[in-house]
Amino acid sequence: MGTLSTWPRGKTLATTQPGRWVEIQRFLFESVENRCRAAGIRRGDLLRCVANRPQGVIMEDAAGTLRSVERPYAWFVGTAGSPHQPEDQRLLGRGPADARGPADPHGSPSHPGSGS
Repeated sequence: MGTLSTWPRGKTLATTQPGRWVEIQRFLFESVENRCRAAGIRRGDLLRCVANRPQGVIMEDAAGTLRSVERPYAWFVGTAGSPHQPEDQRLLGRGPADARGPADPHGSPSHPGSGS
C-alpha cells in the first residue's frame, strides 16, 4: 500500500474563509513557494483572507497590503489558524511603522518595552 500523505488538505490557503487570520506554514512545491514569494508571501507571514474566489485567494497583511494567489497554487500552501490580530503583529514589529505607537520628538517610532 502507498504511504499516507501528511499534507494538511483542509488547512491550505485555498480553504481559508474570508475574515480569518492564518499563518503561512509551508509550501508543498518549490514552484509554489517561488510564485508566492513573487506575490510577497513568505513562510511565517500572518495574513487575513479578504476574499476566496474561484480564480484565487486575496489576502491582506497587517500593513493592509493585498496579496493574491491563484487557486491552483493556493491548494499547495499549508496554513495554520492563528488567534493573532493585527495589534499582535504591531507589537512584534511586523506591522506598519505608524501602527507601532506614537513617534518620539526625534522621529523614531516608540516600541513596547523600549523605555520610550
